[in-house]
Amino acid sequence: MKYDEILLRDLINIYERRDANSSNFKNSIKIKLTKEKYPKYFENISEYDEAINNLLNKNYIRIKKIPHDTVIDSIILNLDKIEEIKELLNINSVSIKRERLLNELKKYNDKIIVDLLNDINYKINNNKSIKQYLNDDFIDSIKAIHYIENLDHIVYERNASNYIYNDSKRLNSLKRIIISIYDNENIFEEKGIIYTTPYLYVKGEGNIIINNQEINLLNLNTSIAIPIDDINIISFSNINKIITIENLTTFYNYKNDGLIIYLGGFPTKSQIELLKKLKLYCNKFYHFGDIDYGGFMILNNLIDNLNINIEAINMDLTTLLNNIEYTQIINDDKYILKLKSLLNINNLKSHFDVINYMIDNKIWLEQESLYNK
Repeated sequence: MKYDEILLRDLINIYERRDANSSNFKNSIKIKLTKEKYPKYFENISEYDEAINNLLNKNYIRIKKIPHDTVIDSIILNLDKIEEIKELLNINSVSIKRERLLNELKKYNDKIIVDLLNDINYKINNNKSIKQYLNDDFIDSIKAIHYIENLDHIVYERNASNYIYNDSKRLNSLKRIIISIYDNENIFEEKGIIYTTPYLYVKGEGNIIINNQEINLLNLNTSIAIPIDDINIISFSNINKIITIENLTTFYNYKNDGLIIYLGGFPTKSQIELLKKLKLYCNKFYHFGDIDYGGFMILNNLIDNLNINIEAINMDLTTLLNNIEYTQIINDDKYILKLKSLLNINNLKSHFDVINYMIDNKIWLEQESLYNK
């Protein structure tokens, strides 16, 4: 049965690829027995020939011979026997997999899942492949997305995984798929799924009170890291302004008054919660980020989440022009399109001049470059 099964599985795989593309099977499903097309046949010709005869007797295949010869040119799948063969091989049909996928998607009304369902239905209706969605990993990823979209607290990744799948490691194995669906590599942190206890790096001026223990940052004259898995035990005093900084090197280099906070890219859910708490003590917020697509998107994200006017530091056209020798060239047309999309964001209206200059001249600037001089 070994070689019978190899041949049938290879034929079914060809069939599945066609079926996933909604093919009408105008062309036959076949394997051409040449060294270039099917080299494994030539590793054990006698065993394969015996298997071919067995499959012929069961009417699972038919054969085509080389003209005027007894040599088999190709074996062709009998489409009338598809379901019988799949049952023999314990293979679920594409139609069953498709129905299972659609049923899972229809369970949820989260916008991202509804959009995904609409996109998959569009592909089905237009004879486009949905093969990439027809697997257990993708369906399990949908379950995780529903959980993420309805998460209202910070949770450790393994605890979340255990809740969703009764398996503490399953969520980690699906990260790549989930990130690609969101098109956001920071989605876990932003939504509040953390791998380890998050820390807030701060320095500058102001007092931080943790469990009634007060820390005067000015007296410390250094930066510190504060665990923020429980923001209820943290409070503040003597804060005159808050400055968030995108990158760690710049955080260490930056000198100014106020409470200076390192973000590390897009703010996580726990960072946002703490920044919202800081609003109760001070409403003067500033942000210092890269002069690039990510930098402005982080600024927009902060404005949206905090619902407050945030003044950008060193993210203007003058700063870009004064450091023109340190700018980097943009060679990716897709990146230019992403920059152009920033011009549709009202929160960034005061930065349209620098964004347009970046687009026209195809350049961007890292914030670390300001400390090159």
